Amino acid sequence: MLLFDTCVITASSPNQAKAFSELLKKRLEYGLYPREIQFKVFPDPEKGRVGSGGSTLLVLKKLYESESKQNGETVLEFFSKRRILILHAGGESRRLPCYAPEGKLFAPVPVESSSLIPPTVLDVQLSLFLKYPWKKGEVVIGSGDVIIDFDCSRIPDDRGEICGFAKAAPLETGARHGVFGFDANRQTVQDFYQKASVSDLKKNALLEGSNECALDMGIVALSPTWVTKLLDFGALQYDKSSQNETQASQNNTGSFNRISDALENGILRFDLYLELMTACLKKVTQDVYLKRLLDVSTLSPDILKQLHSTFEKCELRGVITSSTVFLHFGSLQEFPKACKEMTRLGLRPFYGREGDEIRAQINEGQ
Repeated sequence: MLLFDTCVITASSPNQAKAFSELLKKRLEYGLYPREIQFKVFPDPEKGRVGSGGSTLLVLKKLYESESKQNGETVLEFFSKRRILILHAGGESRRLPCYAPEGKLFAPVPVESSSLIPPTVLDVQLSLFLKYPWKKGEVVIGSGDVIIDFDCSRIPDDRGEICGFAKAAPLETGARHGVFGFDANRQTVQDFYQKASVSDLKKNALLEGSNECALDMGIVALSPTWVTKLLDFGALQYDKSSQNETQASQNNTGSFNRISDALENGILRFDLYLELMTACLKKVTQDVYLKRLLDVSTLSPDILKQLHSTFEKCELRGVITSSTVFLHFGSLQEFPKACKEMTRLGLRPFYGREGDEIRAQINEGQ
């Protein structure tokens, strides 16, 4: 078991964050989770959703400001000493309303266990991250509505400044998600596509020698240098004149000096898998970047230019995993199918053991 130092779970509101904290407290009291891991829950700003990229920036900023003041470490020094897992679990569960109060991350799942507390999506998720080959100074981002497992022994030690994790998948599946465009040797990421058409993926993103593409699974590993650049971007001057009229009418336009201030006040939002990862593609110049994102991003051209300038020298890398399980818990239709597949595959929480007393039963007629 490879331990990381901190697990941060994001929530969509203070009320959801309180519910998450109570659920975590109970699991820690029962001794289910390693006590060496510090669990924290941070809600997104009350004034607006900030996207996975904005939320990541604010989480890292809060961590640094809350824990570094005592020893006066720089951002780079602080994150170089730690291993941090961030699970973005905020959401209203509109497509899975039966688990809206506790969120998808704490939805119960039918896996073998001897615990008095029902196993949840989080318990099975942690099974992967407790065997992941953590490097000191690494921040790993994941999503709260999936269960993922793969062979960690084949993950390269050198993951660069930013590295995404993918699995081979049909083009029809890739058209609904993000897809990495690899070279013929499946080593170098040449492009990244968000919800591209099947025909475009077939033309540009086929894995050599197959009829599949490299599906983005939402896991991204970040180096201390990349994290420092993200916080540097958050500290840049925020130009209020770049705010559009819709944003201005919907938000309290107070005194915001920095981009991170605008995020905290619900003025800005951006996505880790769109604005940030695209900015790290070697072949995407600033002009190409603006052309791609102006119609799909809510950020102004000036802020997009600043973002690209911050990350253009950070090369996006990718790993195509093997022996991979990728189960999505996004909707009422997906949830029972994913649960049935978990049982079929024999997945269990990291604290599970052979001979656990509680076992799931599958109704093959359903």
